[in-house]
Amino acid sequence: MLQFVWDNMEWIFSCIGALGVLVAFIKWLRRSKAVPLESQPQSPEEGTRRSSLESLTPAQITTNIRQIPLLQRQDASRYYHGIRVSWVGRLTEARMKASNRASMYLLAGVPGVVVLFEVDPSEYPGIRLLREGHKLQVEGEISQVTPDSIMLRNVRLKL
Repeated sequence: MLQFVWDNMEWIFSCIGALGVLVAFIKWLRRSKAVPLESQPQSPEEGTRRSSLESLTPAQITTNIRQIPLLQRQDASRYYHGIRVSWVGRLTEARMKASNRASMYLLAGVPGVVVLFEVDPSEYPGIRLLREGHKLQVEGEISQVTPDSIMLRNVRLKL
């Protein structure tokens, strides 16, 4: 190999030779780094925002947050923002707000974990008749997570 380089030194290091080596190197680099888009990893935030994780439970989310050091919880909870969920639970409280929206509290699974959301009562005619303990299915997007509650936005109810 060294003998070839020594014998062809002028050609290799000329402009044409350098250009050829550069083109060959770029082709090799592109071929070795080419990965289909489907198999490229996403950041946790991108992956979760795009997906609908109905199997993710409120208990799993709040347990994960509780296990994180106190000063890191706020940053960690942001990874859940934007995830679309669908949960079934029992209504524990509902209040009318000044904005004519109903603020509702749902126990979904483990006691002590509350799912909070607001809806427009005019979109759900029977909502004013619901009693404590009524079973509801709520679909929405996570907007905030604390160790004992999850807030949803863009909510749709199934009474």
